[in-house]
Amino acid sequence: MRTVFGRRRWRIWLLAGLTLLLTLVSVPSAAQTTSDNNNEQAAVVVDGQVLFEVGKVGNSAAERAQKINEALEKEVQSPQAAEIEVEKEGKQIMLLLNEEHLLTLTQNDMISAGDPSLQAERWKEQLEAKLQQSKQERTSVYFRQNLIFSIGVLLGAIALHFSLGFGGQLAFRQLTRLLGEPTFPLHPWEKPAKLFLRLGLLGCLTGLWGAVIFYISDLFPQTRSWRYKLFNLLNSPFFNLGDEPYSAIQILLLLGLTVGLWFAVSIFTRLFKAYILAKTGAVAGVQQVLATLIQYLLTFLGLIILLPIWGLDVGSLAIFASVLGLGIGFGVQNITNNFISGLIISLERPIQVGDFINVNELVGTVKRIGARSTEIITLDKVSIIVPNSRFLESEVINWSHGDPVSRLRIPVGVAYGSDTEEVKTALLEAANAHPDVLLIPEPQVWFQEFADSSL
Repeated sequence: MRTVFGRRRWRIWLLAGLTLLLTLVSVPSAAQTTSDNNNEQAAVVVDGQVLFEVGKVGNSAAERAQKINEALEKEVQSPQAAEIEVEKEGKQIMLLLNEEHLLTLTQNDMISAGDPSLQAERWKEQLEAKLQQSKQERTSVYFRQNLIFSIGVLLGAIALHFSLGFGGQLAFRQLTRLLGEPTFPLHPWEKPAKLFLRLGLLGCLTGLWGAVIFYISDLFPQTRSWRYKLFNLLNSPFFNLGDEPYSAIQILLLLGLTVGLWFAVSIFTRLFKAYILAKTGAVAGVQQVLATLIQYLLTFLGLIILLPIWGLDVGSLAIFASVLGLGIGFGVQNITNNFISGLIISLERPIQVGDFINVNELVGTVKRIGARSTEIITLDKVSIIVPNSRFLESEVINWSHGDPVSRLRIPVGVAYGSDTEEVKTALLEAANAHPDVLLIPEPQVWFQEFADSSL
């Protein structure tokens, strides 16, 4: 079990990365901005936490929010207590920071047509509470306490990690003990049960460390700011496809969902092959071909469903896909030829695993028939990878096709003057002593010719 897990470790960690990405994207975070591009609003942020949003005045809402954020960032570095005041001049309502202008409420700042005075008071309370908290978080006492607390959280997470690992091993042993008996009715579900248990354990570990990293980064103002900047960078428009802007995190999430779809389809096809196709009595090669076709078909249908849900117009990608497909077609025509040849070989079965064949100058036993190539083991125990197209483009001698009994002609030369009867007797004794030589039809020795240096 450990050997199989070691071979598939990269797939497990890839699933862990996808789970962590989906967790970080889907978890509501105060560090993520909730700006509305249609209303042209930008977030006022202190130490990675969004307090409120301001609308457009002059050039853009982003420039206005940037000036406010710079003033607040400068204030949190000061050890003096901040004073926030609400001042009214005619119809204008302003917020002052230490008797200096911070912002003026406009109609674009109004939330659901509320009272400007009430909104100014609410913003004042939020700013005072946040500035006081930020100044407190920058004290040495706060830093030491939370550093010790973070170390405790890490140690607890490590202990929980090993506890989950130990519990997973016990669960695997119990599954092996309960489902490992071939006579048990649920024995065919042993491998799927272990697979889902492994994925569940992996999801718990990934969620655990994702939550620990998120929680510890939320304790310190610097790490909160870095986290906000990272998410803001990933959430910013990366490129436009049609009229829709897409950010880097959306692209990563789409790739993650696509890879997750591939893994889900792979697991489904494995179960389908093991519990449906295996009971049909079809040859292993035909089962593999059908499973591969079902996997590609389900993946294609999943992408057709996933892309429109994500907001991508599949029709707009038709021209790009056509050009890309044309270029790929010229580049991989040999691969496609070998792949189709592999399908024909698996369906018609002119050769099968274990057959002794002769292809041009290659003589050996078929070990594996893949989608693109076939592996042959020669008489010298050398593995040779042969493209599948060669089996359809050239003559193939299959010594095992139909009737596995076949005769091999092995030329043997002896020196002039040798007793031919003794040579014949020795050759027959050697042939009859070989375990792979049949008694019927019996081996024979024929004198062929007088060669230049031997009989």
